[in-house]
Amino acid sequence: MWPLMNNYKYNPYYGNKPANTYVDIYVTSITNVNEKAQSLSTQVKMITAWPNLKMKWNSSDFCLIDTFAAPKNMFWTPDIGIMESIKTEFGTKESPYVLLLS
Repeated sequence: MWPLMNNYKYNPYYGNKPANTYVDIYVTSITNVNEKAQSLSTQVKMITAWPNLKMKWNSSDFCLIDTFAAPKNMFWTPDIGIMESIKTEFGTKESPYVLLLS
């Protein structure tokens, strides 16, 4: 994957169009239920995806490799957060990698 990574700049090119970002949120567990206050605490997993036009490759040119994990700090990533988020001991750490798909 060296030719692909060697020519990549940190900022993706979208021209004058916004980058479409897709977000999926999955409830992975319920951590607390308070019937009297009618509140529910959950743990969620958020998966984001967006196109990066500079990171396309033909998998047949790279031994049929169609996925590639790379350090997240090498790429532009969208700033997405959950407004009512409280990090607790139940929380999991964010992955330091992104998964690239051909």
